[in-house]
Amino acid sequence: MNTLVLSGGGSHGAFQVGVLERLVETGAEFDMFCGVSVGALNASILAQHQTLADGVAQLRGIWDTINTRSVYRHWLPFSWLTGLWRPGLHSTQPLRLMVREHLKPEILAESGKKLRVGAVNLNTGRYTIFTESAVEIASAVIASAALPVWLEAATMRGDLWVDGGIRNVTPMKAALDAGATDITAVVSYKRGQSRRVDVKPNAVAVGMRAFGIMFDETVENDLEICSTYIPVKVTSPNKGLGFDAMDFSPKHIASAIQLGRDSWG
Repeated sequence: MNTLVLSGGGSHGAFQVGVLERLVETGAEFDMFCGVSVGALNASILAQHQTLADGVAQLRGIWDTINTRSVYRHWLPFSWLTGLWRPGLHSTQPLRLMVREHLKPEILAESGKKLRVGAVNLNTGRYTIFTESAVEIASAVIASAALPVWLEAATMRGDLWVDGGIRNVTPMKAALDAGATDITAVVSYKRGQSRRVDVKPNAVAVGMRAFGIMFDETVENDLEICSTYIPVKVTSPNKGLGFDAMDFSPKHIASAIQLGRDSWG
């Protein structure tokens, strides 16, 4: 089963769109889509369509309209301070609206494509895989994209859920368990990249960099283990994206998409 695996990465997920546009040009098609975090959002949109070209066209249309305020917003009236009594520093109401506008569970279930997205239950700490037939698939995608602390945790099944990337940045095992025989993986960060941290960084900057280091290690381990079982082709940026993963400004989105096109192959 030819499978596409998409990593997390916040706004860096726009890189995946550029790679996907190049894959469409080659005539590539996939039977299954697996993703976590922003990769879950991208994978779920692609899995709604019978052809990769149609899925990428819808995905490009979404990313061309994204900006930071269409993903998350400050709480009112106390902004970050509201995080002291809310499950995150920012409200994800815009993200929830966007996902439910573009992801249609009934269409997904009838597409003939397999989907695997992962999210983590904060109460149990358990990583759960959701499939194309899950009744709460839209909620699962929203939960998978909820970066802990920065974005509010999602409510589902009476519990709080967060970004699947804290346990599994690239859902390779989910792909193997579902019968993948060949994997194309798109990783939204420059592998082996170091990043300078300000001499006097704030707590958010330290936390984001720490998350990044943990994610990098998890991705490399996943890729190494998976490649011992089946063929894996990996595409990642050929240079650093140069902007924060929580910055969804249109100019950075456009540059990430172009970098995806330039890095493929």
